[in-house]
Amino acid sequence: MIFLHSCLAVYVLVICAKANVLERQARQSGVFRFANYYQNSMVLQRAPTQANVWGYAGSVAVGTSVNVNVAGKDYTTTVQTSPAGNVWEVKLDAIAAGGPYTVTATSSGQTATLTDVLFGDIWLCSGQSNMEHPVHRMDDPDDEMNNAGSFPNVRLMNVPHLENAQPQYDVSSIALPWQRASRNGVYWFSAICWLFGKEIHRRQNIPVGLIGSNWGGTRIEAWMSPEARGSCNADTESIQGPNDPSHLWNAMVHPFLPMAMTGALWYQGESNRNNAEQYACLFPAMINDWRARFNARGGTPGDFPFGFVQLAPWRNQLVQTGFPDVRWSQTANIGYVPNNNMPRTFMAVAIDTPDYNSPWGSIHPRYKRPLAERLLYGGLNVAYGDASVRHQGPFPTNFTLDGSTSSIIITYDNGQTQLQFGTSGPFEVCCSTSDGATCGDAGTSWEAAIVSEENASSGVTITFSCLPTMQSVVGVRYAWQESPCELNNCSVYSVENNLPAPPFIHNGLIG
Repeated sequence: MIFLHSCLAVYVLVICAKANVLERQARQSGVFRFANYYQNSMVLQRAPTQANVWGYAGSVAVGTSVNVNVAGKDYTTTVQTSPAGNVWEVKLDAIAAGGPYTVTATSSGQTATLTDVLFGDIWLCSGQSNMEHPVHRMDDPDDEMNNAGSFPNVRLMNVPHLENAQPQYDVSSIALPWQRASRNGVYWFSAICWLFGKEIHRRQNIPVGLIGSNWGGTRIEAWMSPEARGSCNADTESIQGPNDPSHLWNAMVHPFLPMAMTGALWYQGESNRNNAEQYACLFPAMINDWRARFNARGGTPGDFPFGFVQLAPWRNQLVQTGFPDVRWSQTANIGYVPNNNMPRTFMAVAIDTPDYNSPWGSIHPRYKRPLAERLLYGGLNVAYGDASVRHQGPFPTNFTLDGSTSSIIITYDNGQTQLQFGTSGPFEVCCSTSDGATCGDAGTSWEAAIVSEENASSGVTITFSCLPTMQSVVGVRYAWQESPCELNNCSVYSVENNLPAPPFIHNGLIG
């Protein structure tokens, strides 16, 4: 599942060379400069959040005054000793979206300068290979790449694969330095991150900065702080490599804590299919921990919006464990977000995007556009407060059993959503010998159900057949398979924004 290895093409060789320059600079302790991820053509977080700027003192002594000028205002600080070395840092006033600006830091006759700096919204895009999946590997990428240069106020920066056993205070190298969007820039950049950020820029008319920090084939535990993992009693055993607990948190997330931002996007979970139930604790714990730490260190709002992609299909097989369980756990076992356990979150349902013939393997579907579009709806609603944008697919609110016809009426959204229907995406009922049983107990069995009636203003009616000895119905579930739907063809969608109903499981006597 790991791809995008460094230096696979001439373009990437150029990026690697730039990264090596940064590594050499990092070893030059005598240089007065900005931290590695503060660069020309970057984006700093706009008002109402206050952006932070920091750097290394080099040969400037501790206690010496440092002056930072931006947008016509001077800020004064002093060199301090920190775990990152002798550094300086200022918190800027809240600056409205716009630019370009020049940011200048001076001390003891030494000067460091950033040019072409915009103030806008910063989104951190993280996860494993489906977040890493680049624009040139999505479906029909040419127009997307050729038109990227039309969005010069969308800025990109990509972190290489980095890991460390200890928290790092700066990134040791940069794979893609901050730059204006261009064909070359988006070529290896995350497709989902780019598509989302470009549309946020277009809809909100503000500069957008996108930071890619992802690594294919990695587990969520690697992206969590030790404290967050500990809250879920997660495994702490070293397994050598990027999946070592907290190693990616230390090297690829922790360095950005001082950089105030708007929100985060996440696409991960495939590598946690073997501990799917624990994911229901791990994922909310990671979100809460990231929020608390970004807020405490850099002033990012403590409830910053967090969007994610629910797992897409994988193999064209009848598999009912692993991926379905992760999908449910991604919602903290609720089925939809936001919810009380996961406030200020938004989700792109992906069960209708199988790609069994993907040249990158069916684990990497090429169809990233609909997922980015669904994330966009969530971002507009949750992050930007546009309540008019529907971002959740239909969800069942009532189940009515008609024993005489062996059917169940499933009502969605209390009948308040206009529905449309497809032809794939299985429903199942849990038949039981006892009213008090729970699905999975002895004497229970999941049985296929068929959709016998569709009502665009309320929901569906499903019919089923239980064995004569198992006449109690104690559960219903939908799309509970690794690959439950055909492409763009699940059973239930909303008419507005064409959003698929997410998978669900309902345990309890249906009466």
